[in-house]
Amino acid sequence: MPKLALLIFSCLFTYSWVSGSEVLLQNFDQDSALSSRGGYSFGAIDGGMPCCPFEYTPGFQEQTAQSFTLKSAAVFDEFDVVLFHFLGNTDAVDFYLVGSSPSNPGGSSDILHHEAPDLGNVLESWSFDGPIGHDRQLFSFESVLRPTLQADTRYWLVGAPNQSLAPSDFVDMGWVAGTVPLGSASVFARRNNYMGGEINDIEWSTGDGEPYPSQAGYSLRVIGTPVDSVPEPSTLFLCSMGLFFIPPFFRRLR
Repeated sequence: MPKLALLIFSCLFTYSWVSGSEVLLQNFDQDSALSSRGGYSFGAIDGGMPCCPFEYTPGFQEQTAQSFTLKSAAVFDEFDVVLFHFLGNTDAVDFYLVGSSPSNPGGSSDILHHEAPDLGNVLESWSFDGPIGHDRQLFSFESVLRPTLQADTRYWLVGAPNQSLAPSDFVDMGWVAGTVPLGSASVFARRNNYMGGEINDIEWSTGDGEPYPSQAGYSLRVIGTPVDSVPEPSTLFLCSMGLFFIPPFFRRLR
C-alpha cells in the first residue's frame, strides 16, 4: 500500500504542474491559409513593414522590445515569437525577459519615461542562432528559471543582436508583428545607436513618440502556470503525509 500511495502522490504532483500550464496572452490568430508559415497569420505595425529588425553591423545595432501585463500572477513557462531573415551572414540574437525601469531620461512617451525596458533587471535570457528562412517562422523558447510574474506589472521581452558577434558579422532579421491588440497595457519600443554612442545608453522610443495600444505590437505568445495552480510546498507535504497514513487506517478498519 505505501507504494500505491507513492504512485498516487506522484500522479497528483505531475498533474498539478503539467495541467496548470496555459496560454496567458497571444496576439496572433491561427490561419490555416498560411500553414506554410507555421499556420498563423501575422500583420504589420503602424501600417508599415510587417516587423522591425534586430540589426547589427560594426558600430551599429538595433534592439526591439514588446511589453505585456498579466491579469493575474503566473509562473513563466515559455514564450513564442515569429521571426524571419532579411539579410546577413548570421541570425544570432538574444532575448531577455526584463522588468521595467522607473526612468528613461528623454524618453519619447510618458509610458516609456516611467516604464522603459530595464536590462539591469533581467529575469531570464535566451540565445538564438537560426538559421531561419526568408519566410515567417514560429519559434518557441522554454523557461528554465520559471520566474513568477506578478499581476498588473509591466514586463518586457527584449530582442537584441548577440553580444558575442564578431566585427565581420552582419545581422538583419525581423520580429514579425501580431494581428490582435494586446490592450492598453501593451507598448512596443525600439532603440539604436545610429547616431553613435553605446546602445545601452540610448533611450527607448516607440518610433514617433506614441505607444500603440490599439495595435498588436510584435508577435508574442506567453505560456505559463497561474499561481493558484502551482501547489505550495506545505500543501504537497500535507498531501503526501495523508496518502502515507491512509493505507494503515483502512487496514485497522478491516
